[in-house]
Amino acid sequence: MSYDPNEMMLELFRAEVESHSDALTDSLLKLEQDPTATSLLEGLMRAAHSIKGAARIVRVDPAAEVAHVMEDCFVAAQRGELVLEPAGIDALLRSVDLLSQVSKASKNPNVDWSDFIPVVHSTVGQLRSVLNRQPPPVEALDASRSTTVEPRTLEPNAIEPNAIEPKALAVCENESFQATALATGQTNRVSIPKFLNVHNADSIRLQILAKLQVKPQHVEVILDLSQTQDLDAVGLALLHSAIQFATNTNRCIEFENVSSDLRPALHAIGITSKDA
Repeated sequence: MSYDPNEMMLELFRAEVESHSDALTDSLLKLEQDPTATSLLEGLMRAAHSIKGAARIVRVDPAAEVAHVMEDCFVAAQRGELVLEPAGIDALLRSVDLLSQVSKASKNPNVDWSDFIPVVHSTVGQLRSVLNRQPPPVEALDASRSTTVEPRTLEPNAIEPNAIEPKALAVCENESFQATALATGQTNRVSIPKFLNVHNADSIRLQILAKLQVKPQHVEVILDLSQTQDLDAVGLALLHSAIQFATNTNRCIEFENVSSDLRPALHAIGITSKDA
C-alpha cells in the first residue's frame, strides 16, 4: 500500500499541537486567575517551542510564525520583563485556537495556506503588542473578532505529487549506484546527537541536506547514531523525511550504530541499520 511520507510528518505535527493545546489553555487560564503562578511559564514556553519546531520541520509556516511569537511572550514573562495581564492572556488563548485550526486544516492535502495570512498577521500583531506592552492595533482588534478561517483548496494539479512506497533503510536505487558512490570516495557521515528532538532537528536537517546536495550528485550519506540515546516525534519525522528526499533525488542514506533501544522506533518507519 502506498502512502505519502509528508502526511506522516504532518500527523506528527498535529500530534504536537494536540498534545500541547489543552496544556497551554489550562495553564493560561490558571495564570489569568493567579498572575503570580510563574512556575507555569516554563511549561508554556516549552510547549510553544515544541509546536514551533514541529511546524518548521513540516513547513507549516502559519503555525511556526504564531508559535514563535507566543514563545517570545512566555520567555519575556519568565525573565520578568513582561507581566501577562488579562488582555495578553486572551491574545494567547486566541493563538492556541488558531494553532488548532491550522492543525485541522493540514489534514487537507490541497489546503491554500494563503487564506490564513490575514488572521496570522492579526494574531502576531496582537502578540507583539503584548510583548511590547502596548495596546493592540485597531486593525488587529477588528480582525480578531473572528479567528475562524475557512481555507480554500488548491486545484489538485497545482500540487506536485510525492507519494512513494515505503522502503527499508538503504535508500539506493540499485547496487551499482551504491558501489559507484563508495568507489569514488563520496561517502559523507553525519553524527546524530545524543538527543534528536525539536530543539536540534532543524540543525541536523541542514547538515543532512548539505551532504546530500554535494556534487556530483551520486552520493551516499551515512547517519551515525552511535551517540544517540533518544529521539522525539520531530526527530523521527526528520529521519523519515531524509529517506524521502534521498529517494526522490536518486541518492542513498544508510544508518549505522543504532542501539537496540532505538531500533523498534526506526523499524516502525521502515529503517534498519547496516549493523542490525
